[in-house]
Amino acid sequence: MKRTVTMMAGVLLCATVAWAQNNEAAEKQLIANERMINEAVNKKDLKTFHAMVDPAGIGVDAVGFTKVSDMDKMFQQMNITESRIDQERVIWLSPDVAVVAYRWTGRGTYQGTPVPSPTYASTIYAKQRNGQWLARFHQESMALQTLPAPTRR
Repeated sequence: MKRTVTMMAGVLLCATVAWAQNNEAAEKQLIANERMINEAVNKKDLKTFHAMVDPAGIGVDAVGFTKVSDMDKMFQQMNITESRIDQERVIWLSPDVAVVAYRWTGRGTYQGTPVPSPTYASTIYAKQRNGQWLARFHQESMALQTLPAPTRR
């Protein structure tokens, strides 16, 4: 009995280490994917963008809800001149679903209006049967700007 428990513990430990190593590789891939999608948006590279995003996906930001099918028009009204992603983290919802969250800072315009910076963003990725990760949902929240201290009356 003791030998069986020891062997089961060993198998579980090996499986946990293997899963952690696979997760580390997957997390690096997911963060790289998010950077590639951002670069595609900045360059208005629709081919790369659509190869990495679920056609049935949506995005939510200060503009509202946007279907992936409507984003081509949106990109043409955007001009991003600086872009940086940092503070990346991956949150696992299941072995095949993960959230990539990060801070975006940059400069540019959308319909002639400056884009907010920084923003906090998250993208939900789903692993497809062929092993490819596709972005299915993207959300952006404007960072709270520092408010002046209240004055005493």
